[in-house]
Amino acid sequence: MNEQSFIKQRLDSYSELFDLYMDTGTVPPPKPNDDPDPLRDYLIEAISEPSNYFHCKEDEDWREVFKNSLFEFLSVMLNAFIPLEQHRQDERRLRHAFMDAPLDEKRKHWEQISSYLQEAYNADEVNVFGYLQQLQDASEGDEYDAIFSAMDDIWEEALKERIFKEEQRLISSNRKQFEFHVADVGSSDYKTALRTRNMVLRYPVLREILKLIGREKPQSKEEKDTVVTRYIPILLSQSPAKTEVDGVKIGNHIPDALPAELVYLAERDTEDVFYHRFATSQLQLMASKPPTISKEKTDIKKTETPRLIKGPIIVSVDTSGSMKGRPMDMATALLMQLLTMARKQRRSCYLITYSVHAQAIDLASPANWRQVKDFLRNGFSGGTDGTEMILESIKTLHSKSYSMADVLIISDFCWSTPFNDVMEKMKKEQAKGTKFYGLEIDTCSSVRQHKWLDRFWSIKV
Repeated sequence: MNEQSFIKQRLDSYSELFDLYMDTGTVPPPKPNDDPDPLRDYLIEAISEPSNYFHCKEDEDWREVFKNSLFEFLSVMLNAFIPLEQHRQDERRLRHAFMDAPLDEKRKHWEQISSYLQEAYNADEVNVFGYLQQLQDASEGDEYDAIFSAMDDIWEEALKERIFKEEQRLISSNRKQFEFHVADVGSSDYKTALRTRNMVLRYPVLREILKLIGREKPQSKEEKDTVVTRYIPILLSQSPAKTEVDGVKIGNHIPDALPAELVYLAERDTEDVFYHRFATSQLQLMASKPPTISKEKTDIKKTETPRLIKGPIIVSVDTSGSMKGRPMDMATALLMQLLTMARKQRRSCYLITYSVHAQAIDLASPANWRQVKDFLRNGFSGGTDGTEMILESIKTLHSKSYSMADVLIISDFCWSTPFNDVMEKMKKEQAKGTKFYGLEIDTCSSVRQHKWLDRFWSIKV
């Protein structure tokens, strides 16, 4: 069993459930074939409690603190559930292997299976003795199959019930400690959240960055077939109507002949002139411009169409010794506000910390949220390898989830300008639409030239 995948999948589903309940006040019932999930039940109980629900709806800061604390508890519980989940999977593999085997194989392994069931379950859960009696009385293969099938259903229900009760027991034994934590430490976390928000509000530069990062923008230009309807002018036959005359032409169409030509027919002496002009198509005729109509013609051609998305975010925070103190407080305040924005808008966020070596945390999943606290608690040491941090950002940009992300570097920029080959890689990403931003806090350099960034801010604390 992939333990990290198990935890991530469950926390992702709980996060969607939390947000849905806060948005709509309701959640869909579990699917009929799903395993009983006491953590899901506890989550709904916690967020539907009137006081919790009210404060989460009325105060975004409290909602973030409450959700973070709640998901820390869920994460701890899921780690405790791993042995139970492993047991569930192992026992189901045993069941399926037995039930999928031919009848002769079932008879061969029945003694082993019955011994396992008698040891694992009591008679109220799986009555193995009763099935032994039925098998002894059976005389045909179909009867054996029916007995084994009935036993399989009971076995599955007993397994579900056994694990459900054990998970409930683990939750009950730990929930009080968690609820005390929310009441005590939660209020401290809430005050910290307010301080970080107030710090951001005090500095216009930080507000500007929050407003700019991850705006809607073209993610890429993709070619697609576009149906284009054009209208082609079509000439009609000429109309002889006199009211439409707008010129004179030469021909022998008598109905269109000018009155001056018809005069030749009035006298015998001039009739021959008329007929000669007729025979040689020299009659002057009334001419009208052919009217046009539009006829549809449909073409299909390739067009480039940009797709608009809410951009993912990559935040790179300098954790070297030179950032310790007030600069790091400001970096943390901006980081926490960016995370809050990303979670609220359901956007991916990737955190890269660097002090000598880059470390990355994908914050798109609640399974990784606890690592942010660990990161913030860690001490500061060493210098900064900005080049490695930028290369880590570019590597992340090549992943599907973070294509076209906005990259924000928070640092004192006390490191060398990236090498030319690194800047060339940055330019390739910028050509695709990625923006590289920099926030310089308490620089150690008197010369600040960062033309390789799309936007640059500097702030003193």
